[in-house]
Amino acid sequence: MRDGSLAVINPDAPTNTYAIPITTQHIGDNNCSVGPLYVAATSASQAFVQTGSLPAPSCPRNGNVYIANLMTHTSVPSPQCGGGLSVDATADGNFVAIGLTPCIYSVQSGSYTSGFYIGGGSGREVAMSGDGNVVGFDQVMTDLSLTLLGDVAQPTALYASLLSGIGPPNMLMRPRLNTTGSLYYFAYPNYLEIVDVAHALLRMRFSLTQTIQDTASPLAIDSGGQHVYLLTDKGLTVIDLGVAPLSIGHMIQSNASPGSRITLRGSGFDAGTTATVGGIAATISVTDQNTLTLTMPQVASGPQDIVLTRSDGETYTLENGIAAP
Repeated sequence: MRDGSLAVINPDAPTNTYAIPITTQHIGDNNCSVGPLYVAATSASQAFVQTGSLPAPSCPRNGNVYIANLMTHTSVPSPQCGGGLSVDATADGNFVAIGLTPCIYSVQSGSYTSGFYIGGGSGREVAMSGDGNVVGFDQVMTDLSLTLLGDVAQPTALYASLLSGIGPPNMLMRPRLNTTGSLYYFAYPNYLEIVDVAHALLRMRFSLTQTIQDTASPLAIDSGGQHVYLLTDKGLTVIDLGVAPLSIGHMIQSNASPGSRITLRGSGFDAGTTATVGGIAATISVTDQNTLTLTMPQVASGPQDIVLTRSDGETYTLENGIAAP
């Protein structure tokens, strides 16, 4: 995106490139350059584009939201939820999240859902899992209907100078969720944090000798959350965790009878992963690092914990993760 336009490139035919005018790049408040900053593509040949300024003292990061039509090569302002502080979409492009005031756009219904939160996060920086089960607005997490799922804990012992309502000091822009919505990644100047979404608790703090840059998108991850890509003062820094933290993001169903097969989506699964439900061993089949299928064992009626154990000995518990009739 440059000169106020959105460049669209077909990777299978790179010469078939065109630009869609979004807005005139201009100088805004405090002498800050304003132009297209973030883009989220949908499944309906559209792209949501949010304008703003790159981080700088006194430069506003938020801006207006436009909808670019990839068929007609035109754009219009978003009719609702027009203010933004980054946009993000599900992997299938069926839902778009808009920051600042929490807002979700559904491609299928062509409708917007908006919400408002008090305390915790302020609904600004937005991250959406590829599966669409979790949306992050700063440290606040919701589902697609904007029902509150949780708020990331920020203990005083870890954030002594925490400023109420705007997140930990020095947190950089654009945190990321992994595809399954089980892990939430936050960047700071000299470290990154990985939060377990189901428990809203810190799983890992990874310190760096490099300095992560205060830019529009300093952090990216692969679909499983094993590789982390950072823009630092040394250039591109790649962190290979070896394997992502073991976690569960969501399941296809939350109630199951003995013998039922349940698909779990999460992170860090390997071929040697085992599982118990309510303390009873369950047969599982691992599809990939993010997906496994569990056969419900014969357990007592009611909510049951799911416990996963990876081949390296790491364990993960999802309390009351599934209910038996």
